[in-house]
Formats: sequence, C-alpha cells, structure tokens
Amino acid sequence: MKIVKCEICSKEFKITPQREKNKHHTCSRKCMGLFNQKEKRLTCDFCGKLFHRKESHVKKHKNKYCSSECRYKHKTTTFSGDNNHQFGLLGSLNKSHKSDFSISKYGYLFLIVPNYRTKSKGNKHLLRRPSQKAPD
Repeated sequence: MKIVKCEICSKEFKITPQREKNKHHTCSRKCMGLFNQKEKRLTCDFCGKLFHRKESHVKKHKNKYCSSECRYKHKTTTFSGDNNHQFGLLGSLNKSHKSDFSISKYGYLFLIVPNYRTKSKGNKHLLRRPSQKAPD
C-alpha cells in the first residue's frame, strides 16, 4: 500500500496497488465529486461574493455576476449618464433611433422633435389625428 495526498483536501491516505495507476487521487467520494465538478469558483464583479459557474458559462460571458440583481445594479451604475455610449445623441445620431415619427396606440401620428417640450407629450409634436388624412 502506498500513501498519497488527496488532491482536494490534502489529507494523506493509503491506496491499493490497482489505484496507483490512476493520475488523480482523492480520499473519499465527496472529494471525488468536487474534483469531477466542471464548475469554476468566481468572484462577483459587483459585490465581490464567491460563487460557482459552469466552465461553458464562464467562456460564453465576459462579466461574472452571482445573481441577476447584481448584474442589473452593475449595468445601471456603469451605463448611466456619460458612460452610456448613446448619451446625448438625439435623432439619427442615436443607434436605436428608428424614425422621426411615432404612432400612438390610438392612431395619432407624432413628429419627434428633440428640443420640443410640452407638459404632456415630452418631445413629440402632434401632426394629425386618426380621422384626418395624411398630408400630401
């Protein structure tokens, strides 16, 4: 019998000659389960908490969060104001801009004017009501 160290807990134990051929040695089924686990220990990018994730998840995602709350809180603080890539861009300069017109669920057609402010409509200017025909 040979004495070896467990690769997980570093406990010394005896192994039979048949087990000497194996590359890795663990002292118990519990340590063997931990050794075979395909998870990595990570630190949350927002709160610093330790947690486990599968290796495939780690390769796929750049940022590491312990929960969806931490992911949301981090993104709201990181991408707000000047840190947002679309901050201050109005109209066609903004990548999420689709057109200068919007139609309400009641059929009202609005023109979106960046510096047009009213109390009720924000930056939208009413062009026509649903009963009116489109201007030529």
